[in-house]
Amino acid sequence: MTRAHQTAIRLLLLSALSLAAVSGCSLFGYHGGGGGTPRLASVDAGTHFDVHSTTNAYWSTDEITADLYFTDLSPGDMLPQADLKGTWGQILHVRLFIKPKAGETPISPEANSIIIRQIIVSDGQLGLYGGGGFMFDSGDPGDSSFGGSIPQASMKLLAHSGGFVDRIGLGEFSGSVSAKRSEEETDRLRKGFNVLLAKTPREPLKPEGPMPPPPEISDDPLGK
Repeated sequence: MTRAHQTAIRLLLLSALSLAAVSGCSLFGYHGGGGGTPRLASVDAGTHFDVHSTTNAYWSTDEITADLYFTDLSPGDMLPQADLKGTWGQILHVRLFIKPKAGETPISPEANSIIIRQIIVSDGQLGLYGGGGFMFDSGDPGDSSFGGSIPQASMKLLAHSGGFVDRIGLGEFSGSVSAKRSEEETDRLRKGFNVLLAKTPREPLKPEGPMPPPPEISDDPLGK
C-alpha cells in the first residue's frame, strides 16, 4: 500500500468519525440516552418519581424475553392482608418481549421492545402507571445479571384508588436498570406485584374536558 493510499484511508476514517460526532451516533450502533437513575417524570409538570430499589430480580426462559422487577417495599407490604396505610413506595415491572438484533429488528428509541408497569404506593393510596418503549440492553437474558438503558418510554396513569393524586399526567420513563438472575425472587416479586395490582381499583379516569354531546338519532333511515 502506497503512502498516498494510507493518507486517503486516514482521511476517510476522520471524515466518518467527524460525521458520527456531529450526528450524535456511533459508527457501531446507537448508544444514546436512557442512563442514570430510573425515573418516571411528567412531560409538563416537572414532577417525578425516582426508582431507588432495595430489591431486584429477573428471570428469563429463553434468549429473547425477560421479566425484571424492582421495589423498595418490604415483603410484608406485598402480602394480601397488608394494611398499606402509612406506607410509601413502589414496585416496577419491565417486560422485555423481544431482544433486538442488528439487521433483524429496529434498534432505535422510537422502536418498542419493552412494556413497563409501575405501581406507586402513597400513604396507602395506589396508582398504576403503564406504557412502553425501547431498552438498549446490556448483556443477554440468562446472564447472572441483566438490564439496560431506557430512553423516554411513554407512560400514563392506567388505574388508581380514589384518593390517589396523579402528579405525572403524560409521563416518560428513562434510566438504567439492572437486576440479578433469580427465579425464586422473581416469582416472589411477581406475586407481590399482582397482589398490589388486585388492590388497585379500576376507576375510570376523569376526562380532561367536557364530553361531546351524543349524536342525534333520526327515525328516518335516509336521515331526512
